[in-house]
Amino acid sequence: MTGATGSFPLFDSLEIGFKRRFNAYQNRSTYYTLANRRAVIGNFSTGNVRMFDVTIDGEPKQVTNLNVVNNGSTFAINFPAHRARIYHAVEDSGIEQVDQIIPNAPSTLSTPGRNGQFVIITWGGFAAQAEAWANYRRGQGMPVEVVDIADVYDEFNFGMSTSRSITDFLKYARNNWQTPPQYVLLLGDASYDPKDYLSFGNENLVPTKFVNTVYLETGSDEALADLNNDGLAEMAVGRIPVKTGAQVTQALNKTIAFETPANQNMSRGAIFAFDEPNGYDFEAMSYALAAELPASVPKLFVNRLTPNSNQILVNDINFGRYLANYSGHGTTGNWYGSSFFGQNNFLGVAGVPQVANGNNLTIFTMLTCLNGYFMNPYFDSLSEIMQKHNNGGSVANWSSTGLTTPDVQLVMGLRFFNQLSAGNMTRIGDLIKDAKGAIPGGSDVRLSWALIGDPTLKVRP
Repeated sequence: MTGATGSFPLFDSLEIGFKRRFNAYQNRSTYYTLANRRAVIGNFSTGNVRMFDVTIDGEPKQVTNLNVVNNGSTFAINFPAHRARIYHAVEDSGIEQVDQIIPNAPSTLSTPGRNGQFVIITWGGFAAQAEAWANYRRGQGMPVEVVDIADVYDEFNFGMSTSRSITDFLKYARNNWQTPPQYVLLLGDASYDPKDYLSFGNENLVPTKFVNTVYLETGSDEALADLNNDGLAEMAVGRIPVKTGAQVTQALNKTIAFETPANQNMSRGAIFAFDEPNGYDFEAMSYALAAELPASVPKLFVNRLTPNSNQILVNDINFGRYLANYSGHGTTGNWYGSSFFGQNNFLGVAGVPQVANGNNLTIFTMLTCLNGYFMNPYFDSLSEIMQKHNNGGSVANWSSTGLTTPDVQLVMGLRFFNQLSAGNMTRIGDLIKDAKGAIPGGSDVRLSWALIGDPTLKVRP
């Protein structure tokens, strides 16, 4: 270029090739051989080594007549020149041990004569608590099926624990059951570490599906029930992301406590908290949402920049409001930051105003980013903390597991508040499903917004 004083190189990718030894780690190694080249696989502690050809996925073949030699303090396999293949070699002490062996109890999910307007998919350890939840809804005349996630794996994916098996099960149930599912509750936590590489134990009790969005890969319960790949679930889905039976019982008790005419009354009021106008006018967004509610509903608007906004917000939540909405920037644990509102208001941090609304439980709608990121094994998201709070908190949270833009969030939020006010749909799952369907496109918002709560929760009498 004329007058240019330097260069600005651009490249699409970078590949680095290097030589390395085929050495076993912890007495096992998976490696590939080059065509017509001999190979040496070393560093085994004894000569009791076995090798398998794993080139074709799902069809391992043991390699016989191995040439195992002593290399002083270790042993190695001398492998002759051969065509290129993928192998797995293991010494006896390096063989993986199964965590447990459990006999399979036959199940009949893939039979048409089932009645499950409401399906609870749960981890086996929560069977008793799941039945208690089911019996509560059955007592109201709703057909409910409790489904062990292990049976879903067995019948729809040959025992393999994948999110795809949940989708295949829901598709079968919708197309074949006598009473097909309309609502789905996932009863148990999920994790982005399903194989427990991080050593937290099994926290992937009921898997979510991971999807690619514009800004990141994230978990999407919505995608589990998206049976035709249009970015919208065919059923209303909610999750109780917990790890203990006591936490399930607590969540059920909150649901029962909320479903009384006094708690379902919108006259309890609504809070609209909002961020400073950094990239978007969140104040105008909040007033637009509030305008969809009846004029008779008391409304409090809390600006993050207002002095003592954290204390004002907590005080009003403790007053026992029906609904609380936040519009603005957020993280996994906070609305903007801990100085405004977030996890510290629930975790008993000294000197921080504490949420204590008791049985006057609140529905939280969070039009922000990441507040619903429930699949992190390291710590709970704000939505999980609210849901698990033992002195009030939330009865239901509707929040995002990802990063999206507020303009699309607003379209969805306006529809939700409008239909909530109309009162034609009384269950929160129906309101959410309807609101997501109102978005023209906007698949990232549809897929990433998750209900932390029961989709059959009756929010209006």
